[in-house]
This record gives sequence, C-alpha cells and structure tokens, in this order.
Amino acid sequence: MASIQLRPRFRAQTALSLAELTGKLRTELERQDALFDGKVLKEFAVLRILAKDQHYWSPELSLQLEQLEDRTLVRGLFGPRPAVWTMFAGFYTFTIFLSLIALLYGLSQWSLNMEPYGLWLLPVPLVLLVSAYATALVGQRLGHEQMQELHRFVDQTLDLEAE
Repeated sequence: MASIQLRPRFRAQTALSLAELTGKLRTELERQDALFDGKVLKEFAVLRILAKDQHYWSPELSLQLEQLEDRTLVRGLFGPRPAVWTMFAGFYTFTIFLSLIALLYGLSQWSLNMEPYGLWLLPVPLVLLVSAYATALVGQRLGHEQMQELHRFVDQTLDLEAE
C-alpha cells in the first residue's frame, strides 16, 4: 500500500479457519476499548473507524473471507464510506450528462450549418472529471493514516501472511 490507488486491495492467507477468523474479528470489535467498529458476517466483514475519530474522508475496509483446504484466504478492499461514494457517483453522472448535452447541442448546430459553439463546451466536463479525480486522490491521502491503521489491525488480529 505504498502508492496511492483509488481502491487499494490486498490478499493474504491465515492458518485460522473461517469460524476462528470471524470469531476473532467479532471479539476484537466487541471489546470495550475497540479501536474500530464494523460488522462480521459468515464470509464477509466491513471495518470502520469509530464515529468519534471519523472525518469525511475516513476509509472503510471490506474483507471477503474464503475457506481453502487448510487455510483461509482474506481479500481486503479499502474504499470510502457510502456517502462519499454516492457524492462521487452523482458528480460523475452529472458531468457525463453535461458532456452529452454539449455534444448533442454542438452536433445539432453543426448539422444545421451553424457555428457549433456547443462543441466548445466539451472541455468543461473533462476539467470537472479531472477535478473530481484529483479530489478523490487528495481525500485518499487525508485518510491514508487511518487506512494503514485498519490494515495493521487486520494483520495483527488475524495473523495474516501476505501473498
């Protein structure tokens, strides 16, 4: 996890069985002095930063657990909270819609032998998309320390061996 990626992932294995793994996670999350909050299901877990320590860019860690013959495979995926995902999805949808409107308007003007100034609006959504991407990278940098804390917690709790 040295470089900044939009959705950092990791894979690891542990000698613990699936039941032992989920049991350890539940036990750690239910402790009085727990550093994290989350839900643990049979083959899936979501870990979050405690509400008192959260900020807008705080990450979540989704764990997919898979029982192999003698080991358990743990796949981790870091991402923003659902509110942040929704905001970015809405923004991307809006900018794509804006670019389609500009494109259709400009092509309509062109087909009518008018000055296609609608096509000159096409760079605006592109700038907005690049700005959203840059904002996502800045947000991830702001949540990077918490992402590392979540990763350390999982490594220590589950005795993971990186693949």
